[in-house]
Amino acid sequence: MAINIKPANRGKLHAKLGVPQGEKIPAAKLAKAKKSSSPALRKEATFAQNAKSFNHAGTKDSGKVKVAAMTPFGNKPKGQTKTPVKTDRGDFQIKG
Repeated sequence: MAINIKPANRGKLHAKLGVPQGEKIPAAKLAKAKKSSSPALRKEATFAQNAKSFNHAGTKDSGKVKVAAMTPFGNKPKGQTKTPVKTDRGDFQIKG
């Protein structure tokens, strides 16, 4: 997944935090930036933290679906039972 950032905004967070472009921003600096009094800096830091969890193009995990998402609906862990319930709004299954 490609992250599209306007060219005018690229590198702003690195510059504000004093980290050279191309290096990773340390987690401690991001955490401190999230508590900043500047709303723009807080938003940039929050976006950077969220972007760490994205599937970035070109990495070994890019494009792969996580195992939990591939399990078919209806599979349940051992020991759990689901009770079917019919209502006027449809059929449901209650865990229990």
